[in-house]
Amino acid sequence: MTVLPFARTQHNGAPTTVEVDIVIPVYNEESRLEACITALRSFLDTSFPFDAAVVIADNASTDGTWRIASQLAATLDGVTAIHLDKKGRGRALRAEIGRKVEELAHEESRALRELAAEQADVTRLREGLQQADRNAGQAKAAADQASGAPAQLRAIFERAGAASALVEAKREDLKLHEQKSVHKEAQARDLRRQIDELRAQLARYAEALEEDLASGREKVAARTRDGLAFEKAFSEVSVLLLNHLKGKPEARDLLQELLAVMHGQAYVGAPAAKTDSRMP
Repeated sequence: MTVLPFARTQHNGAPTTVEVDIVIPVYNEESRLEACITALRSFLDTSFPFDAAVVIADNASTDGTWRIASQLAATLDGVTAIHLDKKGRGRALRAEIGRKVEELAHEESRALRELAAEQADVTRLREGLQQADRNAGQAKAAADQASGAPAQLRAIFERAGAASALVEAKREDLKLHEQKSVHKEAQARDLRRQIDELRAQLARYAEALEEDLASGREKVAARTRDGLAFEKAFSEVSVLLLNHLKGKPEARDLLQELLAVMHGQAYVGAPAAKTDSRMP
């Protein structure tokens, strides 16, 4: 089981912020997968202090593990499942991190679009506030200099009051959209931070994998060198032995057998000498 700090938007049927994703690589676990995931989800919902989601990563199981994982993802809130065609715990983690990076990238794109819209609203509202402020100033100046019949003065003062109220309303609206803009900017920045952290983690996995591959290649090369050295030594010893046995009649059969074995042939020894049963 691997715990990764992610952000998710679905849990218990309502949008929320998930602080932890628990990735569980499994292989041929059909007999106990449902009980384990159900117990884990129950613990997370009742006793875990943070919002959490469970990700079942099926590593190319050959039994019913993927079917059960899919059913759990469809019936339990906060549980998702992914399937891999090849085995490997590291492969499962990399696949889940890659999927999460893609999901966060979509969320970041949406947050940036919403931020751009809020910033456009802020610009429009600022321009509207400036125009309303100029209108209010003109209305106030007219009210300060007004004279005439009471009905006419009342209309002038009402226009000045309405212009002043409109300025306050636009100022409050601008403040609200500025706060939304700051929030969207912070959200987009946080999503970018998560994406960068996960990509860095993928890079670390890639470096570790490359180190393992390099180590494996070195071990194979060392075994190959040892095998070649042994083969060379064996060949030299065999040639030395054959040269030593040449010219020795008593070692003729042994020499022929060694040559046959070296050339991958079956050796058939000389027939045994026949004995005459009539001999005393």
